[in-house]
Amino acid sequence: MRLLNIVLSLLLLSQLAIAQYRDNPLSQIDMSKLNMEQFSFGVRITPAIAWLNTKHNDLEADGATMKIGAGIVAKYEINSILSVISGVNFNGLGGYVFDNESLNEETTKDNYKINYLQTEIPLGLRLETSDFQKTSFFVQGGFLTGFILEANEKRQSIIPNSSPIKTDIISFTNPSTVGYFAGIGMQYRITKSLELFSDINFKNTITSIANGNEYVLKNRYTESPTIIPGSLELSIGIMF
Repeated sequence: MRLLNIVLSLLLLSQLAIAQYRDNPLSQIDMSKLNMEQFSFGVRITPAIAWLNTKHNDLEADGATMKIGAGIVAKYEINSILSVISGVNFNGLGGYVFDNESLNEETTKDNYKINYLQTEIPLGLRLETSDFQKTSFFVQGGFLTGFILEANEKRQSIIPNSSPIKTDIISFTNPSTVGYFAGIGMQYRITKSLELFSDINFKNTITSIANGNEYVLKNRYTESPTIIPGSLELSIGIMF
């Protein structure tokens, strides 16, 4: 019962968070009218390929990196084929970049990695097929709200076996982002109340994670950069 209360609270928080950025009709749902037997919950792990898209006269993207995350899943079944999905994820974002400073720095490699750690709240819809030999398939999509917990840059020295030079950049980072996701997946029913699932999701933010004004005020750049994180995630989990 305690877990149920926690996840319901997270669902409500996700609606309120997204409503800050758009007129969200789901925020009008009366929670007292929801059928509790139509809720299911689960856990997941999410290895991912992450990258950064940049718009700037100096800072440029230079490749993807591997990240991993984990999360709690919540699903409310509207009918046999349509569900509302939400939850809370803890995952990493980031990628490799370079700029004039890194290219001219003789003691480190030309590029460096920007890393972000966030709490992510998705809210979306899932369309499922009927079970066939205990297996069903689905497509899903929706919106994401992310709250940044950590941000840093890692520069690798040209000296062999040396540790990366880590710099905190939380002051150059916006506290939250808004994005979207879309994906496909499958689930295998073990028992009436237990199933395994796996899905692949493309995720992308629609707001910049960089606090561009801070980059200019602190003389990092002469123009404000725009940094848009994206990722391709493979989720593996269990619903109960």
